[in-house]
Amino acid sequence: MVEDLDSSVEEFKIGDRVAYMSAGTGAYATFRTVNAEKLVAVPDGLSDEVIAAHFFKGLTAQYLIQKTFPVEWASGAPAPLPAVSAPSWRVGPVS
Repeated sequence: MVEDLDSSVEEFKIGDRVAYMSAGTGAYATFRTVNAEKLVAVPDGLSDEVIAAHFFKGLTAQYLIQKTFPVEWASGAPAPLPAVSAPSWRVGPVS
């Protein structure tokens, strides 16, 4: 939840529910300072558990195709990042 804002932030307001993904320390912190461009608005009616599960599916797919077994086109060029559809568990390219 947004607790404080820089005056230049227009996309969010104090009290908005937000989520973010980030590498590094601070995952278990009570409060965290995050750049607004890394935030995603969380719709009303979705629990924290549902949001966390949705984000972890995307992170898992990203890790698997970029770190564990990098996906490439036949030409050797990197493939586009995947889109993960949470309800169906499908993974496909973002175009």
